[in-house]
Amino acid sequence: MECQNGEYSISTDPNKADIDAIHRYLSEESYWAKERPKAVVEKAIRNSLCFSVIEQEKLAGFARVITDYGVNENLCVNGMIRVRCSFQETSRQTG
Repeated sequence: MECQNGEYSISTDPNKADIDAIHRYLSEESYWAKERPKAVVEKAIRNSLCFSVIEQEKLAGFARVITDYGVNENLCVNGMIRVRCSFQETSRQTG
């Protein structure tokens, strides 16, 4: 699935997930995944329903849903959503 809203697109295509950027954020900037191996990040992405926010061909945000595609799901935003203020002003802020 892919949808467009102005300069942003949201895609569930796992090939659009910039694994290097996601891993760098998780292992270097987050407090909960410091030093997490890249192989673990790749496996988590492969086994989840992922949403990549793309702006001008670059990853602007990322979230993944852990799901059985039936009745259970768990949204993992992982704090990586780092989009420009103009987008945040029109988006719901989350803690």
